[in-house]
Amino acid sequence: MSNKNVQGGSDGHKMSDMLSGRGVYLLLAICLVGSGIAAWSAVSDSFFTGDDPPPLASSDTDWGFPILEEVELRDPSQPLPSSEAPSSSPPSSDSSEPDRSTEVLEPQPEQPVSLFILPAEGEILAAFSQGNLVKNTILDEWRTHNGVDIRAERGSEIYAISAGKVVDVRSDPLWGYVVEIDHGDGMTAIYCGLGSDIRVSRGDQVRTRAVLGSLDVVPVEADMEPHLHFEIKVNGRYVEPFAALGKS
Repeated sequence: MSNKNVQGGSDGHKMSDMLSGRGVYLLLAICLVGSGIAAWSAVSDSFFTGDDPPPLASSDTDWGFPILEEVELRDPSQPLPSSEAPSSSPPSSDSSEPDRSTEVLEPQPEQPVSLFILPAEGEILAAFSQGNLVKNTILDEWRTHNGVDIRAERGSEIYAISAGKVVDVRSDPLWGYVVEIDHGDGMTAIYCGLGSDIRVSRGDQVRTRAVLGSLDVVPVEADMEPHLHFEIKVNGRYVEPFAALGKS
């Protein structure tokens, strides 16, 4: 009986030695770990709940600089966006852009008035052929028609289209009596089909609407109604007479 007590006493002394030695440190470490776990749980619960991690930054807060992802994706050649709010004030009145609503259109210059008159009044029987060949029934041949044929009654007066100098007066077997006048700027007018009562002579200076003579006949075009055959040369070349006079 006494031996068992002695043995039990020996075991009790060993437990006491362990508790008083390294066992104390082991218990202390267990307590610290438990305290740390409890503290971490309390701190994490105060920041967020649920399974998702907390956001990096609130979308409602503008810190004045972009987040990292935006910096990495932005084109470095483009300027950073301004943090200032767009101005809602109206544009300044001294802007260099003109106000088109009050822009005044400048008057267009008027077309110049022709300084020429027509040598006779009447319908056109034959036009300028533009260098193309037309059939002449009197001569029975194809030839260019270098002027215009203006219908007029025989005996009617023929007028100078503008002031100028008479450079030739002649009788032509094909064109009848012909008066040729230099009207300046390289323009020469040829009046064909006049009668023998010519009222001007070579070298005369004539004014606009001066009477050159009266209409008779154009022998090479005698199969047509009475008319004045009228030609214009500019710098020695035949041109469309009405275009040269600014007439349509």
